[in-house]
Amino acid sequence: MDEKKLLHELEKIMKKHRNGKYKCSFAGCDEYSIKSHVFQKNGILKNIAEKQHVSQFASKSLFNNDESSRFEIRKVGINDVYTFPGFCKKHDSEIFSFIEDKEIDFSNRKTHALFAYRAICQEIYRKRASLNFASEILISPDFSHEFKLLFADLCMGSQHGIKNLEFFKGQLEKEIDGNPTHFTFDFVEFDKIDVCISAPLNIYDQQNPLTYTHDDNLNILNEIYVTSIVNTFPYNDKSYYLIATNKDYECKWTLEKFQLFKSNDQKFRLKVISDLLSTRFEFWCISPKLQRKLGSQKISELCKIWQSEVLNFDDNIDVDFNLFESC
Repeated sequence: MDEKKLLHELEKIMKKHRNGKYKCSFAGCDEYSIKSHVFQKNGILKNIAEKQHVSQFASKSLFNNDESSRFEIRKVGINDVYTFPGFCKKHDSEIFSFIEDKEIDFSNRKTHALFAYRAICQEIYRKRASLNFASEILISPDFSHEFKLLFADLCMGSQHGIKNLEFFKGQLEKEIDGNPTHFTFDFVEFDKIDVCISAPLNIYDQQNPLTYTHDDNLNILNEIYVTSIVNTFPYNDKSYYLIATNKDYECKWTLEKFQLFKSNDQKFRLKVISDLLSTRFEFWCISPKLQRKLGSQKISELCKIWQSEVLNFDDNIDVDFNLFESC
């Protein structure tokens, strides 16, 4: 199979599974999901939109020939930004009405559980789509044995990730039902910046015996490893930085970074957010206005750093880069 045909087939399979039908994420529900927004479309997202569009970080088409970076920030309509096939219509409406139909109460555990829960569910979907993508390649007669080997690790890694995230998802469902778990939640309010992040975070912390490390080689699929959830978004005239961690599987890196964030000034906080965007998270968006203010050179540099660090989960990544240096 020539390269052009190979890329076309890979992109077709990828789109098929990203756009496929998925069951509702809520435990015990067999209904098919609708398109769910990670953040409220008519609240958080609308407030940073310009002409009904925001700027979302994304991977480029496989046919893009730019070798300097496989990533970009592109304009996406507010109906499609930060969406995934998450919940059936009933659960999408009922579960999240607590944080979407009234003022957000940041002092309430349920508020934090709901933001963390939706972040976990969207990551499970992304990993399930990757698993389905890799699995189809592995069983297809159209690809060589050598080529299939490239996707074996992706398949096993996705299985491991889903199993791990399902554990924390179950814990958060108990929280949403009003049954306190070992989750701890914290947040800080700070000066507004038009950045939205919502995703789980895994860090290789060599000082933490519960941390999943490279040496595990993905062989133990029943192991639970350290996962925390980070959300940051503008709301009204402020921005908020939320963390959720489980006491039994605490991420020391997340907790220490949060305390530094909490105790420092806006300049330091923006450098933390810059580091998160350039080295830790690939699922985020900003306002078009902020994108213009940052400029194409800064955005290009961020994409190059992300490409170089995309498989680096160590706790000591240090980049001499600040996306918000002039903000």
